[in-house]
Amino acid sequence: MNPKSKIMKVLKLINVFVLVVSLTFSFTSCSGEDGNTGPQGERGLQGEQGLQGEQGERGNPGSANVIYSDWIDSEIPQQMPTGTETFTMDAPDLDEGIMNKGVVLVYGKLPPEASNIVYQLATILSNSLHEVTYSYRIDEARIIRVIARTGTGAEDLFNNVYFSQYRYILIPGSVQANSAGTSKNNIKEVDYTKLSYEEVLELFNIPE
Repeated sequence: MNPKSKIMKVLKLINVFVLVVSLTFSFTSCSGEDGNTGPQGERGLQGEQGLQGEQGERGNPGSANVIYSDWIDSEIPQQMPTGTETFTMDAPDLDEGIMNKGVVLVYGKLPPEASNIVYQLATILSNSLHEVTYSYRIDEARIIRVIARTGTGAEDLFNNVYFSQYRYILIPGSVQANSAGTSKNNIKEVDYTKLSYEEVLELFNIPE
């Protein structure tokens, strides 16, 4: 082999070596470790608040705190010996809170012969022969006293003017409504004394 050919072969080998080294260095640079995570960007602006929904209707009061008695047989005789007769019903839950800020409802019921019609006390029952005033008051020791007055002395009362049974309903409350249906704090409240017996039962889920 002549000297020129040897030189060319050596140069060729050198070029191949340089090319391999360059490629190796390039791959090594590309596969280096990842850099540090950059700082977090600023938080975006909060979106506008949506419109507030309409307020729901106020629900009916529940019967959890309402106190009611069963029907209690009257101790006032149908043949009244005097013009005024009374009898009492125990009401152990009738405390000062109910007396001062709640509502006390008392009802009388005519006997079955007069269709068991219910009236709220105080009331007046009358027919062609009789007129009887029924009322009640709260005595000491949590007692409800029912009062029947004829005004004409002893009477043998007909079924349509005689209450054979009574019951009471006690409604606690922070403010008692007056006869106009407005509370002492000028807040609109239900005047339970203006409701019928059936409406009170339905309102508070009270069994008959």
